[in-house]
Amino acid sequence: MKKVLAVVLTVAFVSMWAYAASAQTPHVVVFFDEGYWTQTTSDCGGIGTLDTLSVVAVGWNMFINAIEYSVSYPPSITWLADIPVTPLNIGNTSSGVATSWSLPQNGFDPLGIMNVLVVWNCDVCSTHENDPIVVGPHPLTGYLRATRYPDNALIEGVGLTSLICPIVPVEEKTWGGVKALYDN
Repeated sequence: MKKVLAVVLTVAFVSMWAYAASAQTPHVVVFFDEGYWTQTTSDCGGIGTLDTLSVVAVGWNMFINAIEYSVSYPPSITWLADIPVTPLNIGNTSSGVATSWSLPQNGFDPLGIMNVLVVWNCDVCSTHENDPIVVGPHPLTGYLRATRYPDNALIEGVGLTSLICPIVPVEEKTWGGVKALYDN
């Protein structure tokens, strides 16, 4: 009886975990490392330096026909141009963009939806601390959403913020104080 109970509890736990993992909130985020999509923070790149950022859809868990969003850029960088990954774009990232694909794209994996050419306006972080690049809703529709294939349902997502020159708060502690955190 105990073995049956253990199996039932294990199956229930695994089912809840799988459901929670599949229920993540879909989002769009700007990455500083084009093609790698791991860095959502960066220090200043140097005044006049050209750079390419990536706008990526993450966690949509569906096939995507189209997506709409906008990106707000801080004073530490200047938007120069969008480099589309598909020829079917309306608008640009700084004023809102709607992107569509002729064939559905795999949103189960991170999906690059736009590359952005920018120029850096800063050399040092002291004057540009926590400068945000904010992904938000399309200004005309008020939504950040994608169209799901094959039923064309509109699925809403959220925009994430990437930071230039992030400040990480640090609290000074002695080694004894750190050890005390883990002592029972």
